[in-house]
Amino acid sequence: MKTDLQQKVFQADEWLTKILAKNVYGLNAGLLKTPAQLKEVMGNLRDPAFVYAKVPTDDLKLAGWLQETGFRLVDTNVIFEKPVTDAVPQSGQHQVRHARPQDESEIVDLAGRGFQYSRFHLDWQIGSEQANAVKAQWARNFFRGQRGDQMVVAFREGKAAGFCQIILEKPDVLTIDLICTDPGLRRQGIGQDMIVFAQNKNPGMKTVRAGTQVSNIGSIHLYEKMGFRLTRAHYVFHYHKQK
Repeated sequence: MKTDLQQKVFQADEWLTKILAKNVYGLNAGLLKTPAQLKEVMGNLRDPAFVYAKVPTDDLKLAGWLQETGFRLVDTNVIFEKPVTDAVPQSGQHQVRHARPQDESEIVDLAGRGFQYSRFHLDWQIGSEQANAVKAQWARNFFRGQRGDQMVVAFREGKAAGFCQIILEKPDVLTIDLICTDPGLRRQGIGQDMIVFAQNKNPGMKTVRAGTQVSNIGSIHLYEKMGFRLTRAHYVFHYHKQK
């Protein structure tokens, strides 16, 4: 039975639990007052379990508590934003449109092989096969109506070369939830064309927001080239409790 404190700080992640085949929780570490409280809630956790936590990069005290309790730093997540400007022309080198139901298999396949810097891929205790499955299912959820408001697809010679999953946040923020370009077609303007398309098709939005990993240098260069500016950053910690 969970204690009152556990119920407050743990949020069950049923979606990841199904994919990783173990209990998965998000930890709201900001509610903890002392390192003793953190050790208490983690000590009472049933195994096997996987817990993740995000901590602002200026909160080194909390980051230290997590590391002393067995959490490992796997990623530094950085958030970029830019104001929406007037309609911007695409390069014209790629066909870009909104996804259709028949695009599902191509996009899910691309998602399952197109990522290498996500927190799941950077965590050696998860493994590339499960990390790929997380991203594939993430993209599939759009076609199931379970995540995202729009999906933009770019084509090269009739085949899907990239996709961009969009969330429209109230009142006027366009968030890039997931973006991927075929590994063999990067640095050719496909990502930029998809973002420009999404921006032009949502004229009511005032801000475009995107998150990435500090280790994903190519992605950071793309956002900086397009006028995005870094607005905040979080350390991402993982904790694996084995049997």
